[in-house]
Amino acid sequence: MEIFLIGVSALEYWLNGTDKYYYLSYDKITPKPNFIFKKIEKIAKNLAKEYGLSLPIQCMAAQHSCRRNNTAFRISPFINHLPESSFVRLNDRADNLNVFVACPELAFIQAARYFSLPVTVLLGCMLCAMYVCEKSYPLGQVDRIPITNKKKILQYLKKAEGIHGIKRARRAVTYISDNCNSPMEVSLATIAALPISEGGYAMKPFQMNETIQLKKKGALLLGREECRCDMAWVDERLVVEYESNLIHIDKNQHIYDNRRLTSITSSGYCVVKITSKNVASLSNLDDIFFLIRKILGQRPLTTKFKNTEELRREVYKEVFFNDVLELLKMQK
Repeated sequence: MEIFLIGVSALEYWLNGTDKYYYLSYDKITPKPNFIFKKIEKIAKNLAKEYGLSLPIQCMAAQHSCRRNNTAFRISPFINHLPESSFVRLNDRADNLNVFVACPELAFIQAARYFSLPVTVLLGCMLCAMYVCEKSYPLGQVDRIPITNKKKILQYLKKAEGIHGIKRARRAVTYISDNCNSPMEVSLATIAALPISEGGYAMKPFQMNETIQLKKKGALLLGREECRCDMAWVDERLVVEYESNLIHIDKNQHIYDNRRLTSITSSGYCVVKITSKNVASLSNLDDIFFLIRKILGQRPLTTKFKNTEELRREVYKEVFFNDVLELLKMQK
Protein backbone atom coordinates (compact mmCIF):
# COMPACT_ATOMS: atom_id res chain seq x y z
CA MET A 1 0.00 0.00 0.00
CA GLU A 2 1.19 3.51 -0.80
CA ILE A 3 0.40 6.81 0.89
CA PHE A 4 1.12 10.11 -0.89
CA LEU A 5 1.01 13.02 1.56
CA ILE A 6 0.15 16.32 -0.08
CA GLY A 7 -0.91 19.90 0.65
CA VAL A 8 -1.25 20.85 4.30
CA SER A 9 0.06 17.51 5.60
CA ALA A 10 3.16 17.80 3.41
CA LEU A 11 3.80 21.32 4.70
CA GLU A 12 3.38 20.13 8.28
CA TYR A 13 5.97 17.45 7.62
CA TRP A 14 8.53 19.93 6.29
CA LEU A 15 7.90 22.64 8.90
CA ASN A 16 7.35 20.81 12.19
CA GLY A 17 10.86 19.49 12.74
CA THR A 18 10.18 15.92 11.59
CA ASP A 19 12.92 16.12 8.99
CA LYS A 20 15.92 18.03 10.36
CA TYR A 21 18.35 16.78 7.74
CA TYR A 22 18.98 17.18 4.06
CA TYR A 23 16.09 15.46 2.28
CA LEU A 24 17.81 15.36 -1.13
CA SER A 25 19.48 12.13 -0.04
CA TYR A 26 16.05 10.48 -0.29
CA ASP A 27 14.59 8.82 -3.38
CA LYS A 28 12.40 11.06 -5.52
CA ILE A 29 9.58 9.62 -7.59
CA THR A 30 6.67 10.51 -9.85
CA PRO A 31 3.41 8.76 -8.82
CA LYS A 32 1.69 6.39 -11.23
CA PRO A 33 -2.11 6.38 -11.51
CA ASN A 34 -2.46 2.75 -10.45
CA PHE A 35 -1.08 2.81 -6.90
CA ILE A 36 -3.02 1.00 -4.19
CA PHE A 37 -4.56 3.06 -1.40
CA LYS A 38 -6.95 2.05 1.37
CA LYS A 39 -8.51 4.33 3.93
CA ILE A 40 -7.58 2.64 7.20
CA GLU A 41 -8.02 4.85 10.25
CA LYS A 42 -5.29 3.08 12.24
CA ILE A 43 -2.74 3.83 9.51
CA ALA A 44 -3.67 7.51 9.49
CA LYS A 45 -3.31 7.80 13.26
CA ASN A 46 0.05 6.00 13.22
CA LEU A 47 1.38 8.28 10.46
CA ALA A 48 0.14 11.38 12.28
CA LYS A 49 1.96 10.30 15.43
CA GLU A 50 5.13 9.26 13.62
CA TYR A 51 5.51 12.37 11.43
CA GLY A 52 3.93 14.98 13.69
CA LEU A 53 0.87 15.53 11.48
CA SER A 54 -2.58 16.65 12.52
CA LEU A 55 -5.68 14.66 11.60
CA PRO A 56 -7.16 14.28 9.11
CA ILE A 57 -4.05 13.67 7.03
CA GLN A 58 -4.28 15.08 3.51
CA CYS A 59 -3.30 12.65 0.80
CA MET A 60 -3.86 11.67 -2.82
CA ALA A 61 -5.75 8.63 -4.12
CA ALA A 62 -6.05 7.22 -7.62
CA GLN A 63 -9.26 5.24 -7.07
CA HIS A 64 -12.61 7.07 -7.25
CA SER A 65 -13.93 4.84 -4.46
CA CYS A 66 -11.47 6.39 -1.98
CA ARG A 67 -12.34 10.03 -2.57
CA ARG A 68 -14.63 10.44 0.41
CA ASN A 69 -13.30 12.27 3.43
CA ASN A 70 -13.53 11.14 7.03
CA THR A 71 -11.98 12.07 10.38
CA ALA A 72 -8.73 10.28 9.52
CA PHE A 73 -8.22 11.14 5.84
CA ARG A 74 -8.85 14.07 3.55
CA ILE A 75 -8.57 12.71 0.04
CA SER A 76 -7.70 14.58 -3.16
CA PRO A 77 -7.86 13.03 -6.64
CA PHE A 78 -4.76 11.84 -8.44
CA ILE A 79 -2.87 14.62 -10.23
CA ASN A 80 -1.72 13.25 -13.58
CA HIS A 81 0.20 16.33 -14.76
CA LEU A 82 2.80 16.65 -12.00
CA PRO A 83 6.41 17.49 -12.88
CA GLU A 84 8.84 14.60 -12.51
CA SER A 85 10.21 13.76 -9.05
CA SER A 86 7.44 15.64 -7.23
CA PHE A 87 7.40 13.22 -4.28
CA VAL A 88 10.03 12.12 -1.79
CA ARG A 89 10.10 8.58 -0.45
CA LEU A 90 10.36 8.55 3.33
CA ASN A 91 12.24 6.09 5.52
CA ASP A 92 12.12 2.31 5.05
CA ARG A 93 9.37 0.67 7.06
CA ALA A 94 8.70 -2.80 8.42
CA ASP A 95 4.94 -2.68 7.80
CA ASN A 96 5.01 -2.87 3.98
CA LEU A 97 3.61 0.65 3.82
CA ASN A 98 5.32 2.99 1.36
CA VAL A 99 5.00 6.62 2.44
CA PHE A 100 5.78 9.51 0.11
CA VAL A 101 5.53 13.25 0.78
CA ALA A 102 5.10 16.05 -1.74
CA CYS A 103 8.41 17.84 -2.30
CA PRO A 104 8.65 21.29 -0.65
CA GLU A 105 8.05 23.05 -3.96
CA LEU A 106 4.80 21.17 -4.65
CA ALA A 107 3.66 21.57 -1.04
CA PHE A 108 4.21 25.32 -1.38
CA ILE A 109 2.02 25.54 -4.49
CA GLN A 110 -0.76 23.46 -2.93
CA ALA A 111 -0.73 25.54 0.26
CA ALA A 112 -0.99 28.81 -1.67
CA ARG A 113 -4.66 28.11 -2.46
CA TYR A 114 -5.57 28.29 1.24
CA PHE A 115 -3.76 31.45 2.35
CA SER A 116 -3.41 35.15 1.66
CA LEU A 117 -0.40 36.41 -0.29
CA PRO A 118 1.49 37.56 2.87
CA VAL A 119 1.04 34.20 4.61
CA THR A 120 2.03 32.36 1.42
CA VAL A 121 5.24 34.41 1.27
CA LEU A 122 5.80 33.66 4.97
CA LEU A 123 5.46 29.91 4.31
CA GLY A 124 7.87 30.17 1.39
CA CYS A 125 10.46 31.90 3.58
CA MET A 126 10.06 29.15 6.18
CA LEU A 127 10.61 26.43 3.59
CA CYS A 128 13.78 28.23 2.42
CA ALA A 129 15.02 28.91 5.96
CA MET A 130 18.20 27.74 7.73
CA TYR A 131 16.25 26.51 10.77
CA VAL A 132 13.22 24.43 11.67
CA CYS A 133 10.90 24.83 14.65
CA GLU A 134 11.64 22.36 17.45
CA LYS A 135 10.06 22.98 20.86
CA SER A 136 12.48 20.69 22.70
CA TYR A 137 15.41 23.05 21.94
CA PRO A 138 16.13 26.10 24.15
CA LEU A 139 15.21 28.70 21.51
CA GLY A 140 12.40 26.61 20.03
CA GLN A 141 14.36 25.95 16.85
CA VAL A 142 17.27 23.95 15.47
CA ASP A 143 19.61 24.59 12.53
CA ARG A 144 18.86 22.82 9.27
CA ILE A 145 20.24 22.93 5.74
CA PRO A 146 17.50 24.65 3.70
CA ILE A 147 15.28 22.03 2.07
CA THR A 148 14.61 24.30 -0.91
CA ASN A 149 15.30 27.83 -2.12
CA LYS A 150 13.75 30.52 -4.28
CA LYS A 151 15.56 29.34 -7.41
CA LYS A 152 14.30 25.75 -7.02
CA ILE A 153 10.73 26.94 -6.45
CA LEU A 154 10.92 29.10 -9.58
CA GLN A 155 12.27 26.18 -11.60
CA TYR A 156 9.47 23.92 -10.36
CA LEU A 157 6.81 26.55 -11.11
CA LYS A 158 7.97 26.69 -14.73
CA LYS A 159 7.24 22.96 -15.08
CA ALA A 160 3.99 22.92 -13.07
CA GLU A 161 0.68 23.64 -14.76
CA GLY A 162 -2.91 23.27 -13.65
CA ILE A 163 -2.18 22.72 -9.95
CA HIS A 164 -4.55 24.51 -7.59
CA GLY A 165 -2.72 27.43 -5.99
CA ILE A 166 -0.16 27.97 -8.73
CA LYS A 167 -1.35 31.49 -9.60
CA ARG A 168 -0.82 32.80 -6.06
CA ALA A 169 2.40 30.79 -5.71
CA ARG A 170 3.80 32.56 -8.78
CA ARG A 171 2.99 35.93 -7.23
CA ALA A 172 4.37 34.99 -3.83
CA VAL A 173 7.71 33.57 -4.97
CA THR A 174 8.76 37.06 -6.10
CA TYR A 175 8.88 38.17 -2.45
CA ILE A 176 10.41 35.06 -0.84
CA SER A 177 13.80 35.37 0.90
CA ASP A 178 16.32 32.54 1.25
CA ASN A 179 18.28 31.76 4.43
CA CYS A 180 16.18 33.30 7.20
CA ASN A 181 17.47 31.98 10.53
CA SER A 182 14.60 32.59 12.96
CA PRO A 183 10.83 33.13 12.97
CA MET A 184 11.39 36.85 13.53
CA GLU A 185 13.70 37.06 10.51
CA VAL A 186 11.01 35.31 8.44
CA SER A 187 8.43 37.89 9.53
CA LEU A 188 10.74 40.85 8.90
CA ALA A 189 11.80 39.54 5.49
CA THR A 190 8.19 38.95 4.47
CA ILE A 191 6.81 42.37 5.37
CA ALA A 192 9.93 44.17 4.08
CA ALA A 193 9.67 42.55 0.63
CA LEU A 194 5.91 42.83 0.09
CA PRO A 195 4.76 45.78 -2.04
CA ILE A 196 2.82 48.62 -0.44
CA SER A 197 -0.35 47.51 -2.24
CA GLU A 198 -0.09 44.19 -0.36
CA GLY A 199 0.59 45.71 3.06
CA GLY A 200 4.40 45.65 2.98
CA TYR A 201 7.23 48.19 2.84
CA ALA A 202 8.50 47.62 -0.72
CA MET A 203 12.16 47.63 0.30
CA LYS A 204 14.97 47.39 -2.24
CA PRO A 205 16.16 43.79 -2.80
CA PHE A 206 18.11 42.45 0.19
CA GLN A 207 19.79 39.24 1.35
CA MET A 208 19.15 37.39 4.58
CA ASN A 209 22.17 36.08 6.49
CA GLU A 210 24.53 37.33 3.85
CA THR A 211 28.25 36.93 4.55
CA ILE A 212 30.15 40.20 4.21
CA GLN A 213 33.91 40.72 4.05
CA LEU A 214 35.41 42.72 6.92
CA LYS A 215 38.14 45.27 6.46
CA LYS A 216 41.43 44.82 8.33
CA LYS A 217 40.41 46.73 11.47
CA GLY A 218 37.08 44.91 11.76
CA ALA A 219 38.70 41.53 11.05
CA LEU A 220 41.28 42.07 13.79
CA LEU A 221 38.59 43.04 16.28
CA LEU A 222 36.40 40.02 15.54
CA GLY A 223 39.20 37.56 14.87
CA ARG A 224 38.04 36.57 11.37
CA GLU A 225 37.76 38.12 7.93
CA GLU A 226 34.03 37.70 7.33
CA CYS A 227 30.77 38.07 9.17
CA ARG A 228 27.19 36.95 8.58
CA CYS A 229 24.46 39.60 8.89
CA ASP A 230 20.72 39.17 9.50
CA MET A 231 19.60 41.44 6.63
CA ALA A 232 21.94 43.18 4.23
CA TRP A 233 21.92 45.59 1.30
CA VAL A 234 25.53 44.99 0.29
CA ASP A 235 25.73 47.53 -2.56
CA GLU A 236 24.22 50.23 -0.33
CA ARG A 237 26.54 49.24 2.56
CA LEU A 238 23.61 48.79 4.96
CA VAL A 239 23.15 46.02 7.53
CA VAL A 240 20.05 45.44 9.67
CA GLU A 241 20.37 43.27 12.78
CA TYR A 242 17.53 41.97 14.94
CA GLU A 243 18.33 42.07 18.65
CA SER A 244 16.23 39.52 20.53
CA ASN A 245 15.84 39.87 24.29
CA LEU A 246 15.92 36.10 24.61
CA ILE A 247 19.27 35.67 22.87
CA HIS A 248 20.98 38.65 24.42
CA ILE A 249 20.37 37.85 28.09
CA ASP A 250 23.75 36.15 28.32
CA LYS A 251 26.48 38.69 29.22
CA ASN A 252 29.19 37.07 27.09
CA GLN A 253 26.85 36.97 24.11
CA HIS A 254 26.06 40.64 24.59
CA ILE A 255 29.78 41.54 24.64
CA TYR A 256 30.41 39.46 21.51
CA ASP A 257 27.49 41.06 19.65
CA ASN A 258 28.72 44.57 20.44
CA ARG A 259 32.19 43.67 19.15
CA ARG A 260 30.63 42.15 16.05
CA LEU A 261 28.57 45.26 15.28
CA THR A 262 31.65 47.44 15.80
CA SER A 263 33.55 45.26 13.33
CA ILE A 264 30.79 45.66 10.73
CA THR A 265 30.66 49.44 11.24
CA SER A 266 34.44 49.80 10.99
CA SER A 267 34.24 47.93 7.68
CA GLY A 268 32.19 50.73 6.14
CA TYR A 269 28.64 49.53 6.77
CA CYS A 270 25.80 51.47 8.35
CA VAL A 271 24.17 49.26 11.00
CA VAL A 272 20.53 49.58 12.05
CA LYS A 273 19.30 47.51 14.99
CA ILE A 274 15.72 46.27 15.17
CA THR A 275 14.60 45.34 18.68
CA SER A 276 11.52 43.69 20.13
CA LYS A 277 10.25 47.20 20.90
CA ASN A 278 10.39 48.09 17.18
CA VAL A 279 8.09 45.19 16.28
CA ALA A 280 5.77 45.57 19.27
CA SER A 281 3.43 47.91 17.37
CA LEU A 282 2.73 48.86 13.79
CA SER A 283 3.65 52.51 14.38
CA ASN A 284 7.05 51.49 15.79
CA LEU A 285 7.61 49.17 12.84
CA ASP A 286 6.70 52.00 10.46
CA ASP A 287 9.28 54.25 12.12
CA ILE A 288 12.15 51.77 11.77
CA PHE A 289 11.34 50.89 8.15
CA PHE A 290 10.91 54.57 7.26
CA LEU A 291 14.43 55.07 8.63
CA ILE A 292 15.80 52.16 6.59
CA ARG A 293 14.09 53.44 3.44
CA LYS A 294 15.65 56.87 4.02
CA ILE A 295 19.14 55.38 4.40
CA LEU A 296 18.62 53.39 1.20
CA GLY A 297 17.58 56.54 -0.64
CA GLN A 298 14.04 55.31 -1.29
CA ARG A 299 11.39 57.98 -1.65
CA PRO A 300 9.07 58.70 1.33
CA LEU A 301 5.69 57.05 0.82
CA THR A 302 3.76 58.67 3.64
CA THR A 303 0.60 59.33 1.60
CA LYS A 304 0.48 55.81 0.19
CA PHE A 305 1.14 54.37 3.63
CA LYS A 306 -1.79 56.30 5.12
CA ASN A 307 -4.08 55.03 2.39
CA THR A 308 -3.08 51.42 3.12
CA GLU A 309 -2.86 51.64 6.90
CA GLU A 310 -5.78 49.27 7.58
CA LEU A 311 -4.43 46.70 5.13
CA ARG A 312 -0.94 47.00 6.59
CA ARG A 313 -2.37 46.46 10.08
CA GLU A 314 -3.98 43.20 8.95
CA VAL A 315 -0.78 42.04 7.27
CA TYR A 316 1.22 43.01 10.36
CA LYS A 317 -1.02 40.75 12.48
CA GLU A 318 -0.84 37.91 9.95
CA VAL A 319 2.93 38.02 9.65
CA PHE A 320 4.00 38.63 13.26
CA PHE A 321 1.30 37.10 15.45
CA ASN A 322 0.19 33.87 13.77
CA ASP A 323 1.35 30.36 14.61
CA VAL A 324 1.79 29.00 11.09
CA LEU A 325 1.48 25.35 12.09
CA GLU A 326 -1.81 26.12 13.82
CA LEU A 327 -2.98 27.95 10.70
CA LEU A 328 -2.21 24.83 8.67
CA LYS A 329 -4.34 22.65 10.95
CA MET A 330 -7.28 25.03 10.59
CA GLN A 331 -7.29 24.54 6.81
CA LYS A 332 -8.13 20.84 7.02
